[in-house]
Amino acid sequence: MKKIFAIILAAVMALAALGCGGGSDKKSSSAPAPQTKTSSGTTAKASAAPQSLAGKKVLVAYFSWSGNTRAVAERIASETNGEIFEIVPATPYPSDYSETADQAKQEQSENARPAIAGDVADFASYDVVMLGFPIWWYREPMIIDTFLETHDFAGKTIVPFSTSGGSDIADAVSYIRSMAGGATVLDGINFTDRNNLDGLEDWLSASGLR
Repeated sequence: MKKIFAIILAAVMALAALGCGGGSDKKSSSAPAPQTKTSSGTTAKASAAPQSLAGKKVLVAYFSWSGNTRAVAERIASETNGEIFEIVPATPYPSDYSETADQAKQEQSENARPAIAGDVADFASYDVVMLGFPIWWYREPMIIDTFLETHDFAGKTIVPFSTSGGSDIADAVSYIRSMAGGATVLDGINFTDRNNLDGLEDWLSASGLR
């Protein structure tokens, strides 16, 4: 009886361990970490925030097609005393949503780098770059990749934020990390409503910016 009981106990413990591990052998250390939700958005957990970014020079750089990301960027600039820079495409996207969605999908499939009109003055002087964008096809628009490849982010801290009605920011944060060599990329946050930015101040505090 004792031997049978020991076998049953070992089987139960093995099943419990498998459940804690997620039950999948496809996961790896490169997989996105779990998500935590706020009332208005989703934060992608990744690297730990520094002790403080207070007193650092902040740039709020953003791309906005509909105006939603612009509204969030302006609020973040106000909260952080950051300088604001709009990432404007040299060739504007169509005003029609469906046409823009089709173009965005094509750019992603071609790994395109849409040109940007204008540039940030004295980019090297900024310590922190708050990087904003809408989520297009589950990741950042390709014009954001243009911006990342145009500048040297070594030694800087990137703090991503996005707007989307359905997708979260996790995949975009992973892409940004892979492209911004030498930068520290903090947790990102996605907002589903430009008029409801609950969680913004807590996120800024967690990121060391308040």
